[in-house]
Amino acid sequence: MTIESAGEESATLFVIDVDGIVERSPLSFLEFGADGRPLYELRRLYTGATNHDVPTEAIIARLQPGASSAPHRHMGYELIYVIEGGFETEHGVFGKNSVVLMKPDTVHKTISAKGCLALVIRDKPFCEP
Repeated sequence: MTIESAGEESATLFVIDVDGIVERSPLSFLEFGADGRPLYELRRLYTGATNHDVPTEAIIARLQPGASSAPHRHMGYELIYVIEGGFETEHGVFGKNSVVLMKPDTVHKTISAKGCLALVIRDKPFCEP
């Protein structure tokens, strides 16, 4: 089976199951309202559980220009791959093709002056500092 690329105009999500069945759908986003982030949009790709019944998740995050977050802490690892644009924290500025690994208990605040599209994988949820 051959799958055509989604093209460059819009993002497309391809989901392939164990039988090789492919679901293809536009990559739609939902506003993320937690923590006062009005310019954050998320597309959850999956949520699972580790050996300790703690949810893991993979998301595509879209930060509009001017997006920022309040300081927050992740209880586990957070891996971020910047697809487009960029963001900054008190730890540095991360642009396109940056791979950022936040270790457990890292506190950070995110700002994206020009917008950002990123793949985010977390093994535990975040919480207030």
